[in-house]
Amino acid sequence: MDQEDENSDHSFHLTINRVSDLPKVIINVNNKPLDFIIDTGTSVNVISEYTYKKNFTGELEHVTSKIFPYGQVEPLPILGKFDSMYMYKDISTKTETFVVKGKYESLLSYRTSLQLHLIEFTNTIQHIIDMEYVKRYYPEICRGIGNLKNIQVELHIDKSIQPIAQKHRRIPFHLRLAVETELRHLEQDGIIERTEGPTPWVSPIVIVPKTNKQNEIRICVDMRMANKAILRERHITPTVTDVITTLNGATVFSKIDLKYGYHQLTLHPESRYITTFSTHLGLFRYKRLSFGINSAAEIFQNTIRQILPNQGVINISDDILIFGKDKIEHDDRVKEVLNILKESGLTINQSKCIFNVNKINFFGHVFSKDGVQPDPAKIKRMTNYVAKFIPNLANMTNSLRKLTCKDSEWEWSEEHAHEFKSVKQKIKDATSLSYFDVNKTTHLYVDAGPKGIGAILAQSNEQGKVSIVAFASTTLTTVQQRYSHFEKEILACTWSIQHFHNYLYGSRFVLHSDNIPVIRILQNCKVAPNARVERLLLRVQPYEFTIEYQKGEQNPSDYLSRHPCNDENESGRLDPVEQYVNFCINNSLPKTITLKQVQEETQKDVTMNLLKEALMGNKEGVWAVPEIKPFNKIKEEITYEQGIFLRNRDRIIIPKSLQENVINLAHKGHLGIIKTKQILRTKVWFPNLDVLTEAFVKTCSVCQAVTKSEQRNPIVSSPTPNYPFQRVDVDFAGPFRNKIVKSTSFQSILPVLNNIFTSFGYPETLKSDNGPPFNSRDFKQFLDDCGIKHTRVTPYWPEANGLAERFVKTCKKALLLSYRSAPHASTKISPFEAVFKRRMNNYIPQIRQNNEDNREIKITDMRSKEKQKRRICTLQTNEKRQLNSTL
Repeated sequence: MDQEDENSDHSFHLTINRVSDLPKVIINVNNKPLDFIIDTGTSVNVISEYTYKKNFTGELEHVTSKIFPYGQVEPLPILGKFDSMYMYKDISTKTETFVVKGKYESLLSYRTSLQLHLIEFTNTIQHIIDMEYVKRYYPEICRGIGNLKNIQVELHIDKSIQPIAQKHRRIPFHLRLAVETELRHLEQDGIIERTEGPTPWVSPIVIVPKTNKQNEIRICVDMRMANKAILRERHITPTVTDVITTLNGATVFSKIDLKYGYHQLTLHPESRYITTFSTHLGLFRYKRLSFGINSAAEIFQNTIRQILPNQGVINISDDILIFGKDKIEHDDRVKEVLNILKESGLTINQSKCIFNVNKINFFGHVFSKDGVQPDPAKIKRMTNYVAKFIPNLANMTNSLRKLTCKDSEWEWSEEHAHEFKSVKQKIKDATSLSYFDVNKTTHLYVDAGPKGIGAILAQSNEQGKVSIVAFASTTLTTVQQRYSHFEKEILACTWSIQHFHNYLYGSRFVLHSDNIPVIRILQNCKVAPNARVERLLLRVQPYEFTIEYQKGEQNPSDYLSRHPCNDENESGRLDPVEQYVNFCINNSLPKTITLKQVQEETQKDVTMNLLKEALMGNKEGVWAVPEIKPFNKIKEEITYEQGIFLRNRDRIIIPKSLQENVINLAHKGHLGIIKTKQILRTKVWFPNLDVLTEAFVKTCSVCQAVTKSEQRNPIVSSPTPNYPFQRVDVDFAGPFRNKIVKSTSFQSILPVLNNIFTSFGYPETLKSDNGPPFNSRDFKQFLDDCGIKHTRVTPYWPEANGLAERFVKTCKKALLLSYRSAPHASTKISPFEAVFKRRMNNYIPQIRQNNEDNREIKITDMRSKEKQKRRICTLQTNEKRQLNSTL
């Protein structure tokens, strides 16, 4: 404040202008409501002459003070002042009001604003609580995996249960490195420890790939058997109603997520033995609370609840919600919780923490100062939301959905109008679903039909009254429709449990099925009739339930299974097994090698550096170094360009560290040794390329699994016929460009057989497999009429009909004429020559004459078979001798 002389009073305040972005408030001045601008730079309250005359009467008191606008030398024209009572809500203060000439906005001074509690003065800096604030002032809770101090979790183990040491489950080779890395991290973080000495309880592990994190896994212990001996603790978990009631009046929210929640609680040393699990590196056990323990959720919930303050804080598992009626209360509570976490030794997951927001998503609901709303992600479309109230909605809207197809013609018919009216009526009369209550007993009714699966989620109260919570059904795929009925029922249980995961996980429920074999399988998890059922049972391992028999006519889900509706969300949901398979494939396939990688590895490789010195001639005798000798023969072809060695300027010389990976890439299609070599020779070269490639392909597990084995079981020789056409062996051949027969029915082969027999005569014996045409009544009648004896061979054993089967195989590679002109492997003469040196045999009996040529052929054939038999016996003797020496 400047003064013109010592006896003058001068006040300064801001320039009076019409503004709209300044804070305004309505104040009662002498019981008259006036609009004021809160101006903390003003030392007096000012209203205009126009406002005064409009609201007040009476004479103004004369003033000698001068009021100057900010930065001006001319004072405002003050008309006078009057005593006034200012009131805002329940607060009042007595002060003076100055009146200036003209028509302006009214200004509320700094002093009056403070007295009316419209502003607050503070001499400290207010920090905004966010993640940066937490990292700066509470760095301890942002590092690593915490460990709750002074508390050890003790499991209540039933000693009467017989301990079980389960068999070790083999880990895929391509995942073992990831498993070893994860085990090393867990051991370094103090989560697990190695086990020594007797271990009565041993559980296997299940490897699960992390969602959206390539090459990362999660190790889960299958605690199903061990959980039978662990007694559950019963602790209260907040319900949605509890949360809604507690948040009444809250306007500011924050959410803190505890990192690896369960792993922050230490297991008592006496309780660790039951968590022992087996890996390919040996036995480990948990030092911290693990996710597979059946009582872990309730223990963790109760422990965290006990250390948190009771006011303004609520937790559900590892999510902590903090709230307040205003920012001051909210910030005080956040600081209190952060201090508790710091003192307790707990840590947080920074990426999942949210601070200082007016709206927050918690427990499937959106909470704000206006109240609670459903999560928009759970009701993306009104149709999907209403669908769960209407069973069989998909079949009801079949014609309507066809109109939405891309290539369908739009034509509104009476059928469409009828379906549209039916859906509207069903929405009006939709089944009333009950709220889900975590304190009630949950029931899941499942059933499988020929083309669909149905499920009903229900709950019962203490009086036994059952109320429906949700319906669900889905259509089986084409492959699933071919499952046996038992497998469909197992699939129904698995799908239904996973579909209602949010309702069922973490608590015991009752599963109802009308299939007794399914009940027995689920009650005894050790038994699985086949691999498909075993895979389905693996999906329900994390859940705890009892299964009860429900008669089919009393099963409410029976209708849904026979009239399923497609759930679009189900088609987009990645199956855990498929996700696991994709993870394995992604890790088993070799990764592409870039030129940059070759450059980097070439710089690191000792041999490549010696080769570079040899080419430059900087050192003498380098070519005599053993590592460089393989390059000596091609040194005239080697060039060095852009950090890479080339042979003939078009083939890259691969350093040793990348050679195995290059061979793996070339062998990606598993085309064999020769093809793999050819692929490599087109682009790369390195010493011993052929030898290394052959060794790699010979040890390829995929190639070994699909390569046809050369060792075959001994073949029992058939007796050699005494003359041509004494015995005929038949089988189907094809396909050929001009097919011999168009089908395999007897009616199609009858003309073929008649043509052969009328040309070459009837045989005494006809030998065939057990195909349908050879077992028909017409075929038997045909052979009886011709006087031919029919001999059948063992099913699925083509060697028993070796000659015919071999003939078919040969005919697939050459024409029939070529086969007739080719010498037989045993007789050393062609079939044509062997066949036509005799008289035709027909309906008229004849005297057989011994043929010297036939006798020589028979002797030659017998000698060949005896030679083959001796060779087989020699091989068998050598194998037995080698086996005995090994044992």
